[in-house]
Amino acid sequence: MDQSPKPALCSAGHVVVVSAGWPPTPGGSSVLMRNLLEGFDPESYTVVTTHNAHRGPQEEGAPRVVGVLPEPGRLGRLGARLTDLQTPVAAVRTLKLLRATQARVVVAAYPDLHLLGVAMWAARRAAVPVVGYLHDTVAEANAHRFLYNRITERLQARVLRDATHLFVMSQGMSDLYQDKYQIQTTPLEHTYMEPIPKTVPDTPAQRTGFWAGAVYGINRHALGRVTAALGTIDTPLEVASRHTVEDLAERGITGTRIETSFYGSRPDYLTAVQQKGVLILALDGPDESPFHRDELATIFPTKTPEYLASGRPILVHCPDDYFLARFFKDKGCGQVISERSESALAEALAALLENAEIQNTLGEAALNAAHMFQAEPLRARFQHVIERASRVRYGDAIPESLESR
Repeated sequence: MDQSPKPALCSAGHVVVVSAGWPPTPGGSSVLMRNLLEGFDPESYTVVTTHNAHRGPQEEGAPRVVGVLPEPGRLGRLGARLTDLQTPVAAVRTLKLLRATQARVVVAAYPDLHLLGVAMWAARRAAVPVVGYLHDTVAEANAHRFLYNRITERLQARVLRDATHLFVMSQGMSDLYQDKYQIQTTPLEHTYMEPIPKTVPDTPAQRTGFWAGAVYGINRHALGRVTAALGTIDTPLEVASRHTVEDLAERGITGTRIETSFYGSRPDYLTAVQQKGVLILALDGPDESPFHRDELATIFPTKTPEYLASGRPILVHCPDDYFLARFFKDKGCGQVISERSESALAEALAALLENAEIQNTLGEAALNAAHMFQAEPLRARFQHVIERASRVRYGDAIPESLESR
């Protein structure tokens, strides 16, 4: 095993990463940030995040993790109000941390409106350059929240104005920010940590549809259609999440052949994914969801690299002008069905489950596409921007003269 020292995140000094969660907090962004950062010397950065009652004592070789705000959603609406009240204190604590560590760069990672505001305020007061990392859109993702939409518009404007550089989660988000705000950003995709198989699995797959993750206002109608289509071809749907069958029924996911599961370890989960007949990705149309069209159209689910690296066939059900559909069409690594037709979905699902030639073709393309999510190139891209940011003043964009250094 390679025991060589990990490089510092920034050779010029310490980095403070303000992130919307840190394991064992559940959620895609927390795991993605950990995967991205664990390739660097843990002494070279500090993580500012939410409190987590399940996080144990500081482990040897782990970065310092400072909880400054409650976990979102733990106390419902009351919790949100309490978080509002505690945010000024969290901002002051973060400012003191920046000064104590003599931080050279702040990484402001979203989603979490409170923490994003904390990061921007503290960086401005300390005059430390900010690198933003948006896992979702800011204003668009909150446009449906009456009490927050104006706040998020102002916060996003501050990020677009003051960040030295912006990372976003996908090329779809990058295109949106260029077209809508004339802001250049760098896509920094999800990290996939495990080796990617060289060939499509030759083991027989279970005849089942598989969905990993939460079912809510961005996907419940689309997944409901896929579930109904699976029912017409007498195929079960397995939902790997903390949802119960009753939870799913409340969200419109019904049928006699719905199964729920929860995989307690990542190896168990990845093994399960590799055994399924067809993997499901689904997003609602703009007329079906409370979320802004631009948020829906740029979503790239965190489970996608895991699906791709399994080599199993993937069905994508969403409007054809979404980035998710464009990605799978361009890469040829999945079957995209955009029409809201139960029969069209059933026909596509049957082919993915039964046609060996289609399975092999799509599986090979999926494995090829999975390589763009390998961790080391993404870490190098991230570190390169952090290094450049450390050489500019707060609020200044990275000049072109540093772009190639």
